[in-house]
Amino acid sequence: MTGPARASAGSEPLPVRKATAADVPSIQDVITAAYAKYLSRMDRPPAPLLCDYAAAGRTPAVALASVRG
Repeated sequence: MTGPARASAGSEPLPVRKATAADVPSIQDVITAAYAKYLSRMDRPPAPLLCDYAAAGRTPAVALASVRG
């Protein structure tokens, strides 16, 4: 990442933090929801649905930007 995440141009920076084990269920829910409407058109689940997010949450490669509203 090259700088703070922003919700839209000119908005305040979003807080970005490393994912933790407590975030895994929410990460899986977001990924599942993102692909849900496409699954009936696929012959197998896409890679993001097969990813081990619990393991990914233990590495610095997974970061979260949180928008509360």
